[in-house]
Amino acid sequence: MNMDDRTSSNITNTSTDAFQLHSEAAPANTDEVLASTGNEDILASIKWMGEQIPGGFFVYRADASYEILYVNDIVLTMFGCETGEEFRQLTGNSFRGMVHPEDYDLIEQSIRAQINNEDNSNLDYVEYRIIRRDDTIRWVEDYGHFAALPELGEVYYVFLVDITEKHQTMVENRRRAQVIEGLSIDFNSIYLIDLETGNMQPYRMQNAYFRQIAEDIYDSSHEIRDFRDILPEYAKRYILENDQERYLKEISGDQILKRLNTEPSYTVDYRLKGKDSEILYMQMSIVRIEDESHGQHAVMGYRDITEQTLRLQQELAEKLNIEMNLEREKRSNEIKSSFLFNISHDIRTPMNAIMGFTELAKRHMDEPERLIDYLDKVDDSSRHMLSLIDDLLEMSQIHDGRIELKYEQSNLTEQIETVLDIFRSEIENKQLTL
Repeated sequence: MNMDDRTSSNITNTSTDAFQLHSEAAPANTDEVLASTGNEDILASIKWMGEQIPGGFFVYRADASYEILYVNDIVLTMFGCETGEEFRQLTGNSFRGMVHPEDYDLIEQSIRAQINNEDNSNLDYVEYRIIRRDDTIRWVEDYGHFAALPELGEVYYVFLVDITEKHQTMVENRRRAQVIEGLSIDFNSIYLIDLETGNMQPYRMQNAYFRQIAEDIYDSSHEIRDFRDILPEYAKRYILENDQERYLKEISGDQILKRLNTEPSYTVDYRLKGKDSEILYMQMSIVRIEDESHGQHAVMGYRDITEQTLRLQQELAEKLNIEMNLEREKRSNEIKSSFLFNISHDIRTPMNAIMGFTELAKRHMDEPERLIDYLDKVDDSSRHMLSLIDDLLEMSQIHDGRIELKYEQSNLTEQIETVLDIFRSEIENKQLTL
């Protein structure tokens, strides 16, 4: 049997059983979808070419039907089909049926753009989802080309590759980049570090001053350097001496691994030498990246927290000042209360003396010398009580900040005698000894 006889005996309409074009050496259980065209030589050539391609390969008409003319075994496997009949039932034997419904409009635009493009020298590249026979979804990349073939007319031939794992990795990388981008809004510079190799790669630097620092530290010919070398150099040149030891301890390779093994992230605050002798308050954050397939990585971010720190210091100072004023007022009130309590008690003493000597004076009205002595003591006690009242007034002046000290000579013996006279009457009444 020649090639024409072999192909013509097997070609059927797409609505009938699958067409099998394999040679005797090909697997007997493998079907292919192949539309009837009336030109068996061309179809046989397409089949032969499709069998040589290591990836997925299929051909479909470039008219409104998008009828599939041929698919190879790898395409069937991608769709989870064992036979061409299963593939036809799954896709309706149309390219439209191969593409996920949510992705089709975008893919069709790309197809039309290439058909209408006068320069048809390049492959059209698109990515889309497919739904397998078991309802699982896979991602594929499609390298298609529009061509006008003799006898077959205008067709699209496509090379298909399953990129599900690759796409998942890309999605994860984009998600990670978005997370990093989102987290880096408040950071002046972001670095990606490989905790196994030590590689430290700049990711983002917003501030001109910090870009200059990076340019000073990094070699102009290398974008990636070992953080175990570059961070000590950075500390020595830019961090205030009193903060260097603490910073270096927290960014050593062993310390980073130790802390990130027990917590997802941590921060280190320190002071930086800014421009024109300015001191900047900085915060370094290290965040662990969960990625078992790519080793141990982390994101290291630096941000200027000078404004927040100074504002916090001012708020703390104001709060402390308020608390100190409240404490002073509280203490002042306590002192005043204690003073009033004591002075009210002290006023009773000269008052008792006045009352006692007045009573004695009444008893000895006919004894002028004793009467004068009692009256003098009443006078002394009165003056003492007056001084206590003056003290009350002075207390008010102290509270208002109007106290004035007067320095003048006084007779200490007379002062002591006055005090003794004030207490003597009460002591005698209680039959005590002074």
